Amino acid sequence: MTETIKDIWGSITNNINSRLASPFFGAFLVSWVLCNWDKLALLFFGMQSVDSRISVFQDSIAWISIGHENSVSTIWWPLAISSIYMFLSPYLHIVIQQIQKHSAGLRYSLTVDQDVDKEDARGRLVKAKAKANLQNKVAEDEVRAEIENSVAETKKLQEDAVAAEARKNLIQEKYLEAQEKVKELKLANEALARKEAKKLQDAEKATFAFDKSKAEHENELLTLQLPLAYQYMNTLSDSLNDDEKRYSLFHLSEIIAATFGYQSFEQLIKDESFTAKNIKKIKYLSYDSETLFDCLNNVIESENEEDYDSSWLFEHIQMTLDQYSLQLQDIDSVAEEAIEELWDSVYSEVLEADTVNSEMAITNAHFDDVDDLHKVSHWWVSGDGLYIKYSCTLSGTNDPDKMFYGDTIYVDFEVKHPLVIGESGLGKYEMYDVKARGKDYSDESDWEHLKLDNKLKQ
Repeated sequence: MTETIKDIWGSITNNINSRLASPFFGAFLVSWVLCNWDKLALLFFGMQSVDSRISVFQDSIAWISIGHENSVSTIWWPLAISSIYMFLSPYLHIVIQQIQKHSAGLRYSLTVDQDVDKEDARGRLVKAKAKANLQNKVAEDEVRAEIENSVAETKKLQEDAVAAEARKNLIQEKYLEAQEKVKELKLANEALARKEAKKLQDAEKATFAFDKSKAEHENELLTLQLPLAYQYMNTLSDSLNDDEKRYSLFHLSEIIAATFGYQSFEQLIKDESFTAKNIKKIKYLSYDSETLFDCLNNVIESENEEDYDSSWLFEHIQMTLDQYSLQLQDIDSVAEEAIEELWDSVYSEVLEADTVNSEMAITNAHFDDVDDLHKVSHWWVSGDGLYIKYSCTLSGTNDPDKMFYGDTIYVDFEVKHPLVIGESGLGKYEMYDVKARGKDYSDESDWEHLKLDNKLKQ
């Protein structure tokens, strides 16, 4: 409670002090007191009661209009006196300063004379001190020479220490450079060893391919008397006989031609690529559902089949191809299944790409895993084959002795499954157009794979 009263009283006194500090308000207050001192004297020192004195005081200062007689002493005279004081006092000060200017000049001259006497006395004191200090000059010179010699020796020792530290740092840098060269030589030897191993593997593959080609050629010569087309037609005819159906030789030939992607059986016979050797190269036997089933529907209508449809005939074709380890698949199914073929060899083939090797050299990491291999898109090029675009991620282990530059590389590439027979027989994939980039750690928004321009896309 006491603190609250003190705060209130302090606020009141501060407010009053700020008002009194105002030039006009202070002058007006003093003028008002001078003009109304008699009223204030009766109020504070009158003999009547307090109520009477207050009532008389209120009546003496009360006024309603500007012309009231109390307004002269309560407002007009104080206002006039304070205004005269505020506007005339600066000029009064100027007059006083002009009167005091002569006496101020005399005081300044006296002060200057006193300072001159002091400087003369100080000059005599300095001369006496100089004479006294002259006797110590020799001793000071000797001490200064000793100090300079000591400083020179200290500086020489410091320079020798700096030179020794520089030699030590140079030796350390040479040692680190030697270690770096050893590591680089080790990496180069490892890369050379991988290349040599790859060459040896390629040589073994070439030898195996030559032996296989020789055997296939010999087998083709042995079976030359029995045309391949007739084999498939005969097998299909046997399958239809199981359902007690006999189709004409013409329709059987048209079915086999459409199965291998030919427009007619005559086109199949004239195609020099329709050989046993090329049939063994078929990885996927694809078909266009619209073309194939139109042919099957035409055959069923020509054979006057009412109880069977094209799906039934398609099943017989599939059973026929099963005997030759072939299977008909639509384009989308081939594109989805082809990724399984990549898993066994994609790592080695991707590492051979120049763009991937460039990114690996930048990261200084050892890459040994392929992750997130998935198909992005696929498209068919008539007369050429199936094109598929893939994306994957290479993950590696960074060298702990080097600065971290990244351990992830994003790779986009395209493969082509070329046509080996007709418009349906697709061979093993061929990889091309490999693009790679390292993971960008400066911008977290840059996580999408590279946008590649599709080639040969229709």
